[in-house]
Amino acid sequence: DPGCAAAYLLRAQVRLRTGTGGEDTLAQACEDLEKACVRDPGLTAARELLVRLQLERERPDEAVAGLQVLAMARPGEHRFKAALARLLLELGRQAALGSQLKTWRDQHPGEPFVWGLEGMLAKAQGDDRGAARAFARHAQATGDPASVLAAVDAFLAIGMAAEARQFCAPFESASSPEILLARARLAPPAEARDLLGRAFANVRQEAAAEQILEQARLVLPPADLLAWIADLRESNPSRALSLTMVRLWEETGRPQAAAELLHTLAGAAAGEDRAFLLSRAAAAELAAGEAVRAGDSLRQALELVPGHPVLLNNAAHLALAATGREAEAVRLARQAVAASAANRELHAGCLATLAEGLFALRLFDQAGDALQQALAIRETPEDRLLLGRALLAGGKRTPGNAQLRRAKELAEREGKTELARRIAELL
Repeated sequence: DPGCAAAYLLRAQVRLRTGTGGEDTLAQACEDLEKACVRDPGLTAARELLVRLQLERERPDEAVAGLQVLAMARPGEHRFKAALARLLLELGRQAALGSQLKTWRDQHPGEPFVWGLEGMLAKAQGDDRGAARAFARHAQATGDPASVLAAVDAFLAIGMAAEARQFCAPFESASSPEILLARARLAPPAEARDLLGRAFANVRQEAAAEQILEQARLVLPPADLLAWIADLRESNPSRALSLTMVRLWEETGRPQAAAELLHTLAGAAAGEDRAFLLSRAAAAELAAGEAVRAGDSLRQALELVPGHPVLLNNAAHLALAATGREAEAVRLARQAVAASAANRELHAGCLATLAEGLFALRLFDQAGDALQQALAIRETPEDRLLLGRALLAGGKRTPGNAQLRRAKELAEREGKTELARRIAELL
């Protein structure tokens, strides 16, 4: 019933415009959209909006399924395939994307869009040579500036600067930000600064500005980068520039300066955005040894967004960093675990934080149970290490040492040599 489906879509849109924006509003809108999709499977607008809301509600599996439906229903609209590919990569499902690409290659032989997605997959897999080949092929077929930049990045990653320059030369007359960035990657510092400035002047969206700033970090040494950003901020004091300066101050051992700027940004923000800026300021203040100020910042953040799992988890970490606040840390971590059930990766991180608190309270069996749950979602050497220590502390030497050996193997595989050395000392 297309008419009924359109009515459900309209009601969902009205809910989103007039509702509070909270979980209840989103859930009701999703219910309407699901009904719209059932009554008219061809109503693409309903399915697209449903996917967006599923992502907002941190339900990636449902979003993947929705994008798969859209990609099959609209085989000629490659934007759905691109969105599905990006989401699969974001979720770490490289094998699933590889299988999907094989299907699309068979369905659309010789279509350039597949080459761009192949480049994304190769990059995610650490195959810079394959990424350079795929992105270059896509750029040469379509002139896509983003693929030009991605190809140059990949060529440079495998030490093929001459090939990067040869590839980039036919595109140099274009003035898009991506082409200017590609040229900056290949230019000496003085010319690179000019090209980066021109690229930045051409963008209006914060996400695009952040991409330029990330490229600038690859081109300029830290001192030059700070000077370049300071110059830009005089004429364009944007949020993206400020956040890049925060990152640089954090990386160069100036957490107090980072915290002050984050508080300035928070003063101009509202709601959840303000809360996360305050939470980040708390982390910088803790790094600067200002635990009291960090606690105040985090409390303000939680007042703005009560019950948010990320903020609760951060608060638990802050309590763990203090002396004698282990029980408070466990209480906060339990709240974070309960609030994060819809997001598996975040849930695993909150379980690991809970385990740290339980371990500090010498509740080794409970710590082990929390870690087993976290490891069932995703495996990290840090969690394996803590599980091994919990088992050893509980008198379970054989399984404890087995966990330590596995932790050391994971640390070595991930290139965490210092962590691997510390684990080896426990064996």
